[in-house]
Amino acid sequence: MYNAEQNANANVRPNTSRWILLFFIGMVAWTVQLVVGYVAGGLACSINSRMPFFALSIGGLLVAAVGIILSVRTMRREGSNDAVSLFDTDRETTIKTFLGIGGVILNSYFLALILFTGVSAAFFPACPYISMPLP
Repeated sequence: MYNAEQNANANVRPNTSRWILLFFIGMVAWTVQLVVGYVAGGLACSINSRMPFFALSIGGLLVAAVGIILSVRTMRREGSNDAVSLFDTDRETTIKTFLGIGGVILNSYFLALILFTGVSAAFFPACPYISMPLP
């Protein structure tokens, strides 16, 4: 269990790398979907199917949803029965609360972006008209 006095005496910074990963996991999933989507676009056009886009979107949705679920679970686990004040002197609790709430908000936003990108691929052809050869 975390002991603020022990860390203050030892001058040890609390480990928040796992929390930062949960904070940015939705953004990473959306960026990967965007970058790999360019490669998937060429593949989708060559096989004349939109399945690469759908598979990529489903993978991104799953990663962002896992980020939301883990942010909520860790936020609940770290929270106590008392409401955490932003003016609390326990720096570890305040950082984890911020990263938990921010992780839920950011991951929800990027989940919506990934969903919109995947749904929009359903309404457009696999090969854009401008890239098709002229008759």
